[in-house]
Amino acid sequence: MTPPHQHSYAQFRLISAQELEAFCYPKTLAFRLRSWLERTLSGMKTILFSSSDLEVWHTYDANGHLSWSAYDPITRNAIHRVSDTEIRVWIEQRHRMPHR
Repeated sequence: MTPPHQHSYAQFRLISAQELEAFCYPKTLAFRLRSWLERTLSGMKTILFSSSDLEVWHTYDANGHLSWSAYDPITRNAIHRVSDTEIRVWIEQRHRMPHR
């Protein structure tokens, strides 16, 4: 008797890319419609619920020192682990930019 961990490779066969695609990605109309609808709704959710508000947060390092970070979703600029003075300057420069 063959031990359970030894398998006969004769039972395995290579399949073509088309067979794999047909197995993994059914091409039915209902599947394509549902997939399109999910992508569309996800995109709409991102557009409708994304915020353009400046995100600012603080953290403490291992020694207990406070630092500040911020992210501007409009310009996609960020600043990390800076002093309170540096974060204030960064925020003030954000409001002077012509896109506002």
